[in-house]
Amino acid sequence: MDDTGIYQTLPWEYQGWHAGGQANNELIGFEICEPKNYSDKEYFEAVKKKAIDLCVYLCRKYNLTADSITTHCEGYARHGGKYASNHSDIHHWWKTYHNYDIGKFREDVRKRLESEGTKMEFKSGSDALGYLVETGRIQDKEYWTKVLETTRQIEYIFIKWAQDVARIEND
Repeated sequence: MDDTGIYQTLPWEYQGWHAGGQANNELIGFEICEPKNYSDKEYFEAVKKKAIDLCVYLCRKYNLTADSITTHCEGYARHGGKYASNHSDIHHWWKTYHNYDIGKFREDVRKRLESEGTKMEFKSGSDALGYLVETGRIQDKEYWTKVLETTRQIEYIFIKWAQDVARIEND
C-alpha cells in the first residue's frame, strides 16, 4: 500500500512469501511503501489510515484481534530467524520521524474495532454489494457481481464503501 491505495496481489487465503520464514504459513502479509522523504507527514497519515482500515477489515473478516498484528522483526524477536526475518519494517521511519510505533498502531486498530462494534458489519463483498444496491448507491447489481467474482481486490472497496454509507445513514 501507499498513499494512493491498497494493491492486493494475492487472495488473502493464498500463502505469500512475505515474512521470510514459518510466519509465511501462519500470517497474512502486507507491505507499506516507504516515502521518498521519511518526515512527510501527509504521506505518513495517509498510509497509517489505510493500514488501520485494512487491519480492521482483516480482523473482522478472520475474527482476529489487534494483538494478532505483528511485524517482521517482532516475529524474529519472539521466535527466531526460522520464523521471520529481522528487518525493521516501518520502525525506522514511523518511530524516528513520527513518534509512532506498532504498539500505538495496534491500539488505534483496537479502538476502531471497539468503536465500530455496534455498527453495521459486512463480512463479504457480496453482503456489502447487496446493501449498496438496496440503498441505491449501485444500480447494476449483475455487472458488479461479475466484477466482484473476478476481481477479489474490490471486495475491500465494497465493504469500506458500504460501511461509510451505513455510518452516514445512521448518524
